[in-house]
Amino acid sequence: QWEKTLPSMWLKKPNLSFKPKHFICLNGVARQHRVEMVNLLYEKDWQLKGHISWLRRGAPPLTTTQDHQPFDQRILKLDFDREELAEDSGNLQLLCPPQYREACFDIVNETTVSDEVLFITDKTWKPILQKTPFIIHGSKNSHKHLEEYFGIKPYTDLFDYKFDTLDYNERFTSIKDDNLERLLNMNINELNEIVNSDKMQELLEYNKKQLLTHFTES
Repeated sequence: QWEKTLPSMWLKKPNLSFKPKHFICLNGVARQHRVEMVNLLYEKDWQLKGHISWLRRGAPPLTTTQDHQPFDQRILKLDFDREELAEDSGNLQLLCPPQYREACFDIVNETTVSDEVLFITDKTWKPILQKTPFIIHGSKNSHKHLEEYFGIKPYTDLFDYKFDTLDYNERFTSIKDDNLERLLNMNINELNEIVNSDKMQELLEYNKKQLLTHFTES
């Protein structure tokens, strides 16, 4: 019933056929590894090619060991802040912001980047259900687990997944060097061609159905 009370801009809408932005990266709770990722995006001026949220949700800016900090941790709001989530009992947290449909892929800044503990949240389920390719900046073997346990197939036409099995420092470097450097320097038309290809769209639809089937059957 809560869905009926939402503004029309938040109701279910398909992704744009031509997506003007390379990426989206949502960050509700401030965490150290998220600062490092957003700093990287700003250092390369890649923030101009995507949508970034940085809510902090009541927390002060984090200290960081990075020498260069082009991102000042000011509030960047796309989705809902703490007060809005509290007023709606957390239901709004299940939604993607309107800008989501404008992005070719999602840089998922998961809750943890542990090499020992696997932890996957709604941040990963959202791009699957919204049929958006995604790369996880999170726990070691996250993508491997999605494929082996949930049957979620990788988007190999976009991403090089060698990072997934590496320990964190090497994993972050591989996400940057083997993926973001290539994709965020790619012409937006070329990136749209890959994302909108029949092969990719069939894979996105398959993964959405696979995830929904997994949860309904279990």
